[in-house]
Amino acid sequence: DFRCYSEWKAFSRPNLLEVLEEFPSLELSAAFVLSQLPLLKPRLYSVSCSPDVYPHKLHLT
Repeated sequence: DFRCYSEWKAFSRPNLLEVLEEFPSLELSAAFVLSQLPLLKPRLYSVSCSPDVYPHKLHLT
């Protein structure tokens, strides 16, 4: 019931995966699951060197 779920949620503070494991009968659309994923942040640099050429240096661009 809703009260039990609310108490469990407040005590456990579960993430989406834990909710799905606890309640396997839930059926969620792929669109909903994808909407709950965090956005990836862009990488502001790139590694642009080869360990074969510079084995002890790292070049970022």
